[in-house]
Amino acid sequence: MRRLPLVLLALPLLVLSAASGSGAQSGLPPCEPSTNGQLSKPELIDPEQHVSSQALYATHRLQAKLTAVNDAEDSDLTRYDILPDSEQIDLTATWTVTKGPFGYEKEPYCTGSEQIHATLRKPTPTTLGVLRLVTDLAGDTPRAKVAIASRPSDDLRPLTVRMRRGARGAARELFTMELADVSARAGGYRFSKRYAGVRVRSAKGYAPVDGRALATVGVWMPRLRDGRGATRSFTLELARDGAALLRIRAVIACRGVRVGPPPALQSCSARLWRVTRPKA
Repeated sequence: MRRLPLVLLALPLLVLSAASGSGAQSGLPPCEPSTNGQLSKPELIDPEQHVSSQALYATHRLQAKLTAVNDAEDSDLTRYDILPDSEQIDLTATWTVTKGPFGYEKEPYCTGSEQIHATLRKPTPTTLGVLRLVTDLAGDTPRAKVAIASRPSDDLRPLTVRMRRGARGAARELFTMELADVSARAGGYRFSKRYAGVRVRSAKGYAPVDGRALATVGVWMPRLRDGRGATRSFTLELARDGAALLRIRAVIACRGVRVGPPPALQSCSARLWRVTRPKA
């Protein structure tokens, strides 16, 4: 019986408990104890932790490796076997038991099940580190950048990126980042939106620059020609469940500067720069 990697969406609970009606999904009746079978060394793994860590945190995806075994047999040599790749987990691990003579095709007979208990640790608040870059001469460098989730225990529930024109403009939601999928390369973090005269981009964290951050959000000023200038006033917000976790209020002025061959580089300065972390 080969192992089947499965995914469990962890709920914000401390202990996984059993779900009722294990045979409801397949339409088969629950197995009797004599034919149920059992799990062989089930594993729950938090992919955001170090490979040697046994810690499991709530609010993001956990991986489950399940193998069910069954040696039940009737007096007439009819065997009860696990249907390959039928293991599932929904707080209770379930599988399909087949019935039939040895060496012959077997029919699904009942649904086996077993509870899986695991203690999930309470996650720490999501780390949000702000990097301010406004004086360099690189046209593609972000003027504001936020490094998100740099600790293994961080809360990885989705974050919404919002933008305001100036300080009191209406908040506009630009995109939502599915942090739990970042390291698994499952998408949900690459966005690029233009608003309030700037471009807001998100990406996976770049270790040499962003440390252990899973993802980043950056604000890019427009590219200017030599001698041209531009000023942008905006407020960038990162929110969860409608409440802002981080707010960057900025007024940034840039000017195109001819240093060598075209295109011109940019020199920027921050006339106003304020970072606030509203209390929950």
